[in-house]
Amino acid sequence: MRRREFLATLVAVASTSDPAFAQHQRPIIRIGSLNPSRNFLRLQTTLEATLRDLGWITGRDILFEIRDAENDANRHGEMAEELVHLKA
Repeated sequence: MRRREFLATLVAVASTSDPAFAQHQRPIIRIGSLNPSRNFLRLQTTLEATLRDLGWITGRDILFEIRDAENDANRHGEMAEELVHLKA
């Protein structure tokens, strides 16, 4: 009788579980840059490739938030606040 109870419980749990819930959901990581230099853009390319090798995909797991004030110092504060608001 215990075997039947065990199988009934197993079937009930399997039929009600959500397959998406079983997958580990990683938080989306935001990496921000204000006025990116050429060095940062090269670093971003290398970082994306390395993270892709580890299973992290840009756009799904990682977002790069790039802001360029185009040498307008008055916009730096505004763009920095935007990156903070985005939790980059």
